[in-house]
Amino acid sequence: MSQNAKDRVFAAAEEIVAERRPTVSSVREAAGVSNSDATRFLRQWWAEREAVSSQVAATPPQVVEQATRLAGAIWTEAVRQSESRHSAVEAAWSQESSNKAAELAELVEDLDKAAGRFDAMSMTLNAEKTALEGKLMAREQELAEMQSSRDTLRVELEELRRELAGASAHASSQQTRIKALETDLAGVRDDLSQSQERAVRAETQAATLGATLESLQRQLDDRQARLDMAETAQAESQLAASAASARAATLQEANAALMARLTQPKTKNKGATAADSSPGDE
Repeated sequence: MSQNAKDRVFAAAEEIVAERRPTVSSVREAAGVSNSDATRFLRQWWAEREAVSSQVAATPPQVVEQATRLAGAIWTEAVRQSESRHSAVEAAWSQESSNKAAELAELVEDLDKAAGRFDAMSMTLNAEKTALEGKLMAREQELAEMQSSRDTLRVELEELRRELAGASAHASSQQTRIKALETDLAGVRDDLSQSQERAVRAETQAATLGATLESLQRQLDDRQARLDMAETAQAESQLAASAASARAATLQEANAALMARLTQPKTKNKGATAADSSPGDE
């Protein structure tokens, strides 16, 4: 993989150098390699290019003699051109410095772009973290509200149970009273029957027995009225007990549904939000 990257960097540098000086950024984009591979292999390419340029071919013997004759002239010319060469070297060094500065600027620009992408990614991750924390807090709040509703339902259920027990006790008491009144009424009827028999047998005591019969009739009417009132009270008590039982059954069903919701897994869902509705929606 590294050898392929090297070949691509060298080929890209050869193509770019025909138009301009190749840089890390231009070679990286043209070769499709990483920044580190572009930097490393471009340095090798420059080193090999400079090495080839500095190689000197072997000098033939014929040239040696001519070179000796021209040594003085060359020395003179060398002295004359030393200043111009110095200027050329200085210009080349300046150009090299400019090129290095350009490469450094490109690297800094790439670093800034990478830092920008990292900052954007960090902001996105922080936003997602904040959103998830908000959802977690909302779910915790909803769970607390559901638990509070559950406790309230338990209290109401206990109150209804106590009311039902009281209504049952009251109904039992009323039933006992009704039985006692029925017993009294039976006794009154027996007394009335005996009095009527005595009236038939003793016509001489008709006036006295008539008064007794009227008194007994009044007692009978009074006790009959009391019996009617007791029966009405019993019916009302039975209605109250039935209503309390129905309300207790309704609350038990609501409590069972709430318990089923509370036992559901907490990890269920981004796609099942309809199941996470508050108790008011039910």
